[in-house]
Amino acid sequence: MKKKYYSVLSCHILFSLACFIYLILDAKQYLNISGLAYFSSSFFILAGVMTYRGTAPYLVDAFTTKAAIRFASISFLTILVFLVSYELYKPAYTYGEAQQLVEAEYSLAIRESHFRTIPILDTKDEFYRVAAGDEGQVQEFMVDPETGEIKSLKTND
Repeated sequence: MKKKYYSVLSCHILFSLACFIYLILDAKQYLNISGLAYFSSSFFILAGVMTYRGTAPYLVDAFTTKAAIRFASISFLTILVFLVSYELYKPAYTYGEAQQLVEAEYSLAIRESHFRTIPILDTKDEFYRVAAGDEGQVQEFMVDPETGEIKSLKTND
């Protein structure tokens, strides 16, 4: 029974690690906009607590088949609920998709920029900032990550 419980715990750790890596890489595509970085840190804490809870019966020699099944079920469902809530919370458009929207709408070449988000302090929202145009004539746009709405920003020429 010890080997079965050890394998369940190992699967939990590997699954948690895979989900953590997914959260980090996926949030990066959205530039961690609207607090997406908090999901990965919260998940890291959740996975740590779940791993501790999973190792507790093993440490006191109280492991049974029922304990292993209970731990696996609770762990999987908790992680699944967390991932579903992340998928529902993240914006509809990534930064790359926002760039494609501007390129398609205005037929301008996308320019790389250091500043890629615009925080709005009144509403605590964040928008993508996309620069496009030729060498001498660069125009900036603000793209809503939820709706894909594009607004042209004033530029000083």
